[in-house]
Amino acid sequence: MDELIDSLWLSSVTEISDASIGQLKKFDHVVGVCHESRDRDFDCTYDYYNMSDGAHDPFGDASQETFNDAVNSVVDALTQNESVLVHCQAGQSRSVAVAAAALARYNDHHDVQHALEAIRDVRDTVMVERALLKKAEKHIEIVSRHEH
Repeated sequence: MDELIDSLWLSSVTEISDASIGQLKKFDHVVGVCHESRDRDFDCTYDYYNMSDGAHDPFGDASQETFNDAVNSVVDALTQNESVLVHCQAGQSRSVAVAAAALARYNDHHDVQHALEAIRDVRDTVMVERALLKKAEKHIEIVSRHEH
């Protein structure tokens, strides 16, 4: 599990399985964006989105709406000063894309590429599918339009 900023963490299912109960109890809110809910591992708010990671993934939801809902869940929790963990199966693509969009919004710089580079500085296993990167950029575009 890697801390991206104070109160925002990124993980894979394997890292969750390997974590101690004490490590998992530090989260107020968990956002899962993979094909299997891991809510049984946590004693906190758990939002689950069965999200597809792109063209090579026939399972899950590939919609912009689902992506937006996941990002909104992360940003809302951070705004409420909650400690948030975002995870997917491998911790490389779906969770990274959602975290990058949330980070871009939360830090008010609205730059997904900048957020992605900040994540790469902390986590070396980052391989975001192009379709998810486009969803992250589209999310920021939608939010920016509503702010102006």
